[in-house]
Amino acid sequence: MIGSPNGKGADKKLYGVEYDLRNFRNFLTSSCGGEWHNNEIVELDNPSSDEVFRHLEFHDSDYRIVYFSGHGYTSVNYDRMIRLKDRDIKDTDLISNRCNRTLIIIDACRNFVPTLEGLPGEILFPSVDAFDGPIYREKLELAIGQSKEGCKIIHASKMGEYSFDTSIGAVFTSGLLNSMRALCNKFGDDSAVTIEEALILTRHRIDNQRPELVECSGNLSIPFAFKVNYPIDDYEIALKQRVNIKRRRSTSIQKKKLSIEAKLLLATVLLITFSNWKDENDSK
Repeated sequence: MIGSPNGKGADKKLYGVEYDLRNFRNFLTSSCGGEWHNNEIVELDNPSSDEVFRHLEFHDSDYRIVYFSGHGYTSVNYDRMIRLKDRDIKDTDLISNRCNRTLIIIDACRNFVPTLEGLPGEILFPSVDAFDGPIYREKLELAIGQSKEGCKIIHASKMGEYSFDTSIGAVFTSGLLNSMRALCNKFGDDSAVTIEEALILTRHRIDNQRPELVECSGNLSIPFAFKVNYPIDDYEIALKQRVNIKRRRSTSIQKKKLSIEAKLLLATVLLITFSNWKDENDSK
């Protein structure tokens, strides 16, 4: 995981990067994320390019997720660039020969000039707490062993777009992780979630930027997440109970209205019948 809130030439610090790294680690070590071990996760805070490349080439890996949160842009040659402490590099520079199965996720701008703009207003998201659930490590290891070699690169926005940051995390990363948590709570059938499916869900949660799969080589088939049926917390139970109470009250009120209307209708019919009977008797 690479956090670069103060890339070279940047005139504004991205305060959400710290939260992005924390939340992404929570996801990876969760059941939903495949239960990665903490000693398998390397976190680089505002690193130089040498530091990044040294860790990428440090040892061989069967599978590797490279996550970047920070500044970025699209160059005049249409290269997808990310900004590190000492210089800018291409996203493809994060691909290493020491690993043949790689997923790269970039949460950075892709506007055409290396400049920064503020948010159109702060966008708040609920905190992504540490996930909890049964053991899914074996599922991840099995998927890694069965997957063919390949590489996929994901970007938080399309070419020419900004990738927005907030004080509590980037819009894309927050949307991605909250989508995974919602998916787990909703289904819970233990099936796998591909990165492509995760992107579709995330697009429905965020505005002003469109995340996409920008590069795909080989046939990488390792799931990005697993659906897990988490217990609903007390707040959600209470909320559901309140909704049920409101529904019951609403139904009860509707029944009372129908009962009153039925009585009024019956009274009207009786009144008309009595009036007709009286008229008939009077005429006799």
